[in-house]
Amino acid sequence: MKVLLPDETLSRNLRFLRTKYRLSQCSLAMLAGISPPLLRQIEHTPSQIIVSSEVLLRLSQIFDIDTDTLIRTDLSLPTTNPLP
Repeated sequence: MKVLLPDETLSRNLRFLRTKYRLSQCSLAMLAGISPPLLRQIEHTPSQIIVSSEVLLRLSQIFDIDTDTLIRTDLSLPTTNPLP
């Protein structure tokens, strides 16, 4: 199943989480089972990419957060960040 994301929340969250956990794009891409160019696209051109539900699930599992939080909640804002 493919998911079209309407805004940049996922992109912003992936950059934030990747930085927080000190992962390179290549490392995160490898963990998620996707190519580094695809991860770059997700992070930097969200309006031009359709992400599969499988990829979203793997990314949420890597960071131990639910998929809904990953795509809908801006984790970079201190008031909405459920992470420790």
